[in-house]
Amino acid sequence: MMQNHARCAESASFKTYPVLRPGLYRSHVEGLLTDVSRYIGMSDALLRATLTMIRYTRPDDWTNPDVEPICSKMQADLAIALGKTDRAVRNDEHALERIFGFIKKEVSANGSRRSDGNGYRQGLSFSPLIEMIEDLQALRDQARYEEQHRKTLRIKCSALRRLVKNGLMELHPNNPDHEGLCRVRDMFLSWAPRYSAYRTIEALEEHYEEASQASIDVDDIRQLCIDSSGRAEPNFRRYIHDTTENTSVTCNASVDKRPGDKSPDSVQIGSPPDGGEHCLENKHGEADGSRNLKIMENMTLERLFDLASFDLQAHVAFCRGDRGHLREIDFIHGAHGVLHPLGINESAYHTAISEMGQYLTTLCLLVIDANRDHPVTPVRNPGGLLRAMTRKHASGQLNIAGSLIGLSERRKQEEGLEREVGANIEKVMQ
Repeated sequence: MMQNHARCAESASFKTYPVLRPGLYRSHVEGLLTDVSRYIGMSDALLRATLTMIRYTRPDDWTNPDVEPICSKMQADLAIALGKTDRAVRNDEHALERIFGFIKKEVSANGSRRSDGNGYRQGLSFSPLIEMIEDLQALRDQARYEEQHRKTLRIKCSALRRLVKNGLMELHPNNPDHEGLCRVRDMFLSWAPRYSAYRTIEALEEHYEEASQASIDVDDIRQLCIDSSGRAEPNFRRYIHDTTENTSVTCNASVDKRPGDKSPDSVQIGSPPDGGEHCLENKHGEADGSRNLKIMENMTLERLFDLASFDLQAHVAFCRGDRGHLREIDFIHGAHGVLHPLGINESAYHTAISEMGQYLTTLCLLVIDANRDHPVTPVRNPGGLLRAMTRKHASGQLNIAGSLIGLSERRKQEEGLEREVGANIEKVMQ
């Protein structure tokens, strides 16, 4: 028997086994299995059993091509460690080998498992699991993407639902027999109150498209009502009465916030919410209420479009479509496209909308997004800054007009610099 073991050990010494790629260790495998278990149909009990078996392997064997990561614990010992019966452990091993393909049983004829000092070992080999690591990582990445996509869709759908609801409350009482409004009202009432009713991403995307079209229909009806009453032109800028205070919120300085906002950037301690000494917006904090109203009245949608970042401009242009002029709803829809890149979570966005309304929240997002590339104090924590602006609005201290002025002046400086550089290049070329 000992001679057979010696021969087996000698032959095994010439074999190489799959290993984890550089930078991965046994602990990473344990975390990966925990992440993907619910997506592959692995029960919590089987996951715990698998992690226990992995814990009884040697960590170095997962990165050493000369040996296999083998769990040599007997079923009886595993049963004691897991608080299960021997039969339950056998069922777990069968599932891991035949259903999931994570292990390969290498035991003697009587089922014994052992490990000696000569390199001969018997038990549960996790080499098959190592060979599946890349596939499992791809599955985890896809699952994470879908989860994030689902969260983003929920945020967008919630904002669109609010738009439709507010539009119906505004227009339907004075137009109870309007065919378009009645159709949108019936559609709104048919929507499931909870997003859990939309079980797949496809169903949620379909609901988003429906809600988006409903919000556009309501806005079209509003425009018709305005045009027929002779009250306003298409680019008429509404007064924003809540932005007439004397203090301003910086749009180009970071905020000291904990990572609860789930921003993708690490939290950077920078200028306070009122702005640093280089903040252009604070240079306009002396503006009184009437001046702010005048500014907002003259700030056309076309000018707001020019102030927006390239990404936001692309989203707004897509929402505008073939229409010749911009509408506020184009900016509201377009802002949905920058929520995820900004790392603003659902809680911060909904709190802002509840406090400031859709359009003022959109203006805040425009300012935040445009100042991520500020040359002196770039925004590092967009979610934290949106919360700070929401608090400023609640206390009557938000000066979005000042922020837009500061952004406008920076854009003018950038445009002037571009013209100067272009002129210098032209002289050199001549």
